[in-house]
Amino acid sequence: MSMQNAESKKKRGQAMVEFALVLPIFLLLLTGILEFGLFFNSYIDISFSSREGARIAALDTNSTTATITSSVKATLPSSTAVEVTVTPSPPRVTGSPVAVTVSTQHSFITPLIASMFPSNPYTITSTTSMRSE
Repeated sequence: MSMQNAESKKKRGQAMVEFALVLPIFLLLLTGILEFGLFFNSYIDISFSSREGARIAALDTNSTTATITSSVKATLPSSTAVEVTVTPSPPRVTGSPVAVTVSTQHSFITPLIASMFPSNPYTITSTTSMRSE
């Protein structure tokens, strides 16, 4: 066996050990990025839907909670279960504020990341207030 061949095998073995040490950290980082992206996407969806609901409630002072809820649900993916609260209830006074609160549950899909959040599923809530027209 030549000296160069033995040294080449040592380097390959060293690279495999280094890869085995770095791989779990890399996978944890990758799944963390994935989970954060999914969570942030859910938050953006809920925030947008609360603004849409508040816009409907502000433009039509007689709009019911059912009408506002259906407009909120229309902006979200169909599988999203939401809870919508409108304050005050109709009829609203022109010039007074109306607030729409939208809440949903977000479940973390990676078991390791989910174990870091004791309240899994996590509740995402967004409130938007606008002046009634």
